[in-house]
Amino acid sequence: MDIWKKILEKLENGLDVMLLVVIDNHGSSSGKPGFKMAVCQDGSMYGTIGGGPPEFNLSRMAQEKLGKRERSIFLKHQVHKADAEANRSGLICSGEQWVALYPLTAGDTEHIKQIAGAHNSNQSGVIEFSEKGIHFKAGESYIFGAGHVGFSLSRLMNQLGFHVRLFDDRQDLALMRDNPYANHKQTVDYKDIVNLVPDGENVYVVIMTFAHKSDEIVLRQLISKKIKYLGMMGSDRKVAQIFKNLAEEGVEANLLEKIDAPVGLPIGSQTAEEIAVSIAAK
Repeated sequence: MDIWKKILEKLENGLDVMLLVVIDNHGSSSGKPGFKMAVCQDGSMYGTIGGGPPEFNLSRMAQEKLGKRERSIFLKHQVHKADAEANRSGLICSGEQWVALYPLTAGDTEHIKQIAGAHNSNQSGVIEFSEKGIHFKAGESYIFGAGHVGFSLSRLMNQLGFHVRLFDDRQDLALMRDNPYANHKQTVDYKDIVNLVPDGENVYVVIMTFAHKSDEIVLRQLISKKIKYLGMMGSDRKVAQIFKNLAEEGVEANLLEKIDAPVGLPIGSQTAEEIAVSIAAK
């Protein structure tokens, strides 16, 4: 059962929904972080936050809040002990859990539509639950260099659910033209790529162009981006030289330190497939 699809259906039909999410737990608790349950204005319910008395009591609370059309986010602490002085859940398994109740209305439809769409297409991303509400950040992998390693990395990142964007400056490159794993393929001028990569907490970039000079050109444009991951393939010697060049140009040390170079985990990789595994693992 796709809980996001159900929530979307309700919102599009003009019904409010209360989404219950287990955001933390300690000890023995039936509800684990990430467990979700939707309580809808028409009385229907989907998903679970662990079952039993805690779920029953919180679903009733959610229905009451929906009936009063309350719009504030509510956090409920539940203690699974019979002798608990406060927040007793009705269970006696000695654990604790914290459940957030998020009211969803028509104004949240676009956010839920993004989540449902990503779930349906197996696209990875991060669902952020905060005091501001629910937001979705799609996982995007930007690969500069469509050679053999770029091909293997495209395949692996695609299998991991990322939206893969592949770039190269070589015209009619067979490895890019015949790459079925990239969601987006584009021939570019490496001197003008800064606007191709947005800032974002779920944006991952790997630089592996045909030559170290073009690697440096791409890196220079992206080093100040506020992104989750920036890696560059190359030998220790090549990386050291590029870093030296950038430092001499005034690039601050803290920006250089955030670059994963040589890229990936040190697993002794030699083949394109092994290098792709090391990068995906990192």
